[in-house]
Amino acid sequence: MTKRIAIVVLSLIFVVSVAAVSFSAEKEQMMTHMGTVSAIDAKAKTVTIKDAKGATSTMTEVDAKTLSTLKVGDEVECMHVMKEGKAVCKGMKKVMKPGTKPKTSGY
Repeated sequence: MTKRIAIVVLSLIFVVSVAAVSFSAEKEQMMTHMGTVSAIDAKAKTVTIKDAKGATSTMTEVDAKTLSTLKVGDEVECMHVMKEGKAVCKGMKKVMKPGTKPKTSGY
């Protein structure tokens, strides 16, 4: 009898530990991608970014406000997570190229 209880308890511990591992694997890991905007598709809510090595990545689920401020050729930094094999944009900002001066109001 005690052997059966021990087997049941060990089985439950195993099931709980497997579930804990699977939940921890589903956590989103935030990543950063920097490059030049090479394409914008407002209808699909995607932005394609070409990095310094020439590799392109398409960011999905880009919000409409961000899309309205971007144009091809802009240097950007995109924070994203991988979800079902796609890079889902969580935030994007324009970055200045080294050596360029910000536009001023004419002081």
